[in-house]
Amino acid sequence: TAKMESAEGCNGKDLPNGQLNGTAEESEQDANSMANELLYKVKIKTLAGNLTQEPTLNAGDTLLDVRHFLSETLETCYFTHYLLKHDGADVNDFVEINTLATPEQEETARQSKGTKEIEISLQMVEACYEERSVRAHVKKLREILAPPKVTPGNAVYQLLPTLNSEGQLVLSALDQEAGDRLANGENEDRGPLETSSLRELLAYDFGMDLSLKESRCLKSISLSALNPVPGYRKVQGDIAYYDVVLADDRRVCVTASVRGFFVNRTIYGEALNPLHHETYSQTSYTLVGLLCLISSAFKRNWTKLISSRQARDPFESWSSQSTFISWVSTKSECSPDPSRLEDSLVSVYGLEVGASARDWNEEYQGGKELPKSMRREYFLRDRTLFKTTSDFLEAATRGAIAVVENCVPSMNPMDPISEQMFQYNNIFFSYATMSKDKSQDAYFSEQATYISTNQDLIGIAQINALETDGLFTLATALIDYRGSRVVAQVIIPGILQGEQINSVLHGSVENGKKYLWTPESHESLLQIAKKMHMKESMIVDGSGTEHKVCFPAECKMISGVDGRKYLLDLLRIMPPDMNVNDHRADSAFLRPELIRSYSISKVIASVNQAAESEKEHSEEEAKNHLAKIAFNVNFVRNPEDLSEESWRPVCDDRAADEAELVEAGKYLVDTVLPSLINQFKFLELSPVEGKQLKEALHSHGVNMRYLGSLHELAAEIPFVQILCEREIIARCCKYILRSGLLRTGPSHLAFVCAHFLNCLLGRAGGGKSADGNDKKKQKEEASKKHGRI
Repeated sequence: TAKMESAEGCNGKDLPNGQLNGTAEESEQDANSMANELLYKVKIKTLAGNLTQEPTLNAGDTLLDVRHFLSETLETCYFTHYLLKHDGADVNDFVEINTLATPEQEETARQSKGTKEIEISLQMVEACYEERSVRAHVKKLREILAPPKVTPGNAVYQLLPTLNSEGQLVLSALDQEAGDRLANGENEDRGPLETSSLRELLAYDFGMDLSLKESRCLKSISLSALNPVPGYRKVQGDIAYYDVVLADDRRVCVTASVRGFFVNRTIYGEALNPLHHETYSQTSYTLVGLLCLISSAFKRNWTKLISSRQARDPFESWSSQSTFISWVSTKSECSPDPSRLEDSLVSVYGLEVGASARDWNEEYQGGKELPKSMRREYFLRDRTLFKTTSDFLEAATRGAIAVVENCVPSMNPMDPISEQMFQYNNIFFSYATMSKDKSQDAYFSEQATYISTNQDLIGIAQINALETDGLFTLATALIDYRGSRVVAQVIIPGILQGEQINSVLHGSVENGKKYLWTPESHESLLQIAKKMHMKESMIVDGSGTEHKVCFPAECKMISGVDGRKYLLDLLRIMPPDMNVNDHRADSAFLRPELIRSYSISKVIASVNQAAESEKEHSEEEAKNHLAKIAFNVNFVRNPEDLSEESWRPVCDDRAADEAELVEAGKYLVDTVLPSLINQFKFLELSPVEGKQLKEALHSHGVNMRYLGSLHELAAEIPFVQILCEREIIARCCKYILRSGLLRTGPSHLAFVCAHFLNCLLGRAGGGKSADGNDKKKQKEEASKKHGRI
């Protein structure tokens, strides 16, 4: 599993009336600009005969959006490498579409009534292939020809969770009585059910026609053993050779050249004969065009394929929002797939061989710096950030798998494995697991480390939500794999080239012996601290120097060579939870939602108190009172336990700081939890699964460690108690299974998981009851009892 903080900032629903900039005047200006915004009708003369496509785009769209449209259109989807020309000149893919319109066209469109459209003409032109584009072209053809698969990643599969990957009905997953009825071909509502295949079942129940069996255009296409291209042919334009087995079992060798594809004279298993074939001497710009020339069956079935895809319901190609985990789904047949083989050889854990690694930090920070004053700019910024963070999460997941499987060399191999650091694909990886010792203290330390990484992610989310100018955070992802938690972060520019201490502007270094502080950095952090209700306090470092700080002492501000200032180590950005006094105390923090709710409640209480005493309480006074509510995030429960060589808090206001924290904890227990119970009781909140329960608790500022308290308070609400019990059991099982997997070798992972699930879900005696009756007898007795009733 993997999760990350996308850092996309606030969205429209977080601001009043959906405004993107917070004021009614700016929102009205934004609405007027949208009303006057021009649309661009792009006429594209394609390479597919005389076919013309006419998409309608917005002013901020680029030619990349045009290419995406063409790749999703069935008539042009197999064209993967081409140039786009406007008025006979090549156009860069990153050019916005509005720059291609003339001022006269824009003026005419603005003066027109109704839809304001400008017509732009583009033309697809053939371009010379290279090795990368040839591989992409062949891969795209394989994707088009591949039959549709019904997997847990498809939305169709989500409709029918009782179907396996082959589309067969799994009766054991249904209600037993309904399963027996279906097995006998009976259906109370619609008569006999004659089939249990996915296609006919969906057509029967939902009126959908899934044409899963399509005509095969060809049998296989794979790289030839003649690769790589010899030098004397490379200088003549050859790029690669492919073995193609047609539908009629004919085998031909196709040459991919800079100008297109042609069939050579090579006989399978013999030496290369690079000349054009005597019968099929044509050269086609696309592989589809060549195969249509040499195979009538391919041409006929290709036409049928395109027609069937056009008639298919779009719902069939939708993907579900949930992550598809392959090893927990029904086992499917592993059939030969040349495309899968080539992908595994070309791409090693997400990093393509020979390709330069992406600069994730520059993409991420550049997306955050995009303008967002207008609605169109805001949407473009969000789309850019979503694409970048999604790609980063995928790359981080693959890199974490490589780290856990020992496929990435360590940067510090002499240290213990839990302390080693790794760099792969321009991403920095480190383990979050503290120890692999089996002692109880090591177990608690391990769980505390997991919680600390979650807290660091929460801190990053809070800083990103404020979107403070001049301060940046790093894209961060947490990946749990085989019992290990891996932290993936983008690399600060220049941090690996020089000494880290020279780039630290603010924060403790050398394990707290020294604290770096500047007035400029303190002032910039103070702006964030006021918004997050963090109080200024005094600390003293190991050298005895006192500093006035407003952020956690562990937090660091680092300057990168790109001129940006980055905040790191934000795990203690929230105040501690004084309700926790056991081994979890050092890693127990209040949630930001609770801090906001508590601060607002204090202001409301102050306003009510002023009203009772008949004193005027202006809005400005309320804001000032809200700003004064602050917590000391550097509060330490036992200062005497700290090392004399590390930083220590100055305990002048310790009693007041502790009283404020205790009051916030009491507010959580005495006010928030009872209020949450009332909302459950009157069905204002009605979660039906653990995920929804977690979201409901977090939205009210309640940590999941209060599930036990919630279970006790919900004595009269059975559905809440059941959800709490299931969530508690699931979380305990997660910790136990994670600990077991962490100490298990790769060859025993399946056995450990199976044994754990048998212990959790199985029944003693191999599925038989205590009195020796098997399931069949129990079923018969239940049926008789049901018949008597």
